[in-house]
Amino acid sequence: MLEGILQALKISSKEDTMTGTRLPRLLIVDDHPIFLDGLSQFLQTNNHRVESTARTPSAALDLVQQNAVDILIADVSMSEGGGPRGES
Repeated sequence: MLEGILQALKISSKEDTMTGTRLPRLLIVDDHPIFLDGLSQFLQTNNHRVESTARTPSAALDLVQQNAVDILIADVSMSEGGGPRGES
């Protein structure tokens, strides 16, 4: 499953309007909501651009197909499947 997400990632070169620098768009995937929310808040507080979050690999694939994402941060042991090839 994550292999499909990686293949669907799109790269864009939009710049942050405040600093003039390009901020990578992050997608975070984790089936533990406390970790997912905590990591997302931590990254946003530290000036990172969290474009989307998802709780399953299939939801992440849907988001990647709809939105341009530069970096994927994923739990590799999710109940729906994890790892680089979506295997548990």
